[in-house]
Amino acid sequence: MFVIAAIAALIAGGFFYYRAYREARMWREVHVVWGAAQKEKAVAIHHELTQRGIRAQLKTTSAFDITRSMPQSHASIRVHRDDFTRAAQIVLSFTRG
Repeated sequence: MFVIAAIAALIAGGFFYYRAYREARMWREVHVVWGAAQKEKAVAIHHELTQRGIRAQLKTTSAFDITRSMPQSHASIRVHRDDFTRAAQIVLSFTRG
């Protein structure tokens, strides 16, 4: 019984590893911001990218910072690797102007 459970755990682990590896290869980070005020700008950039037909993901996380006693938020825009060059140009022009 232990052998069957070990094989099932190996198969499940391999599946999750392959899924994470595939996602890391398919999506590239193009813009990262910290703070709630900057998060609105990241949402605007994500909207602009999707309006231009670029496959983009907006990932947000929050972490509690003990030294400041207020939560810190992190927003990351990831684009499909085939659209990376176009997206980088759009983000660069958007952040300049």
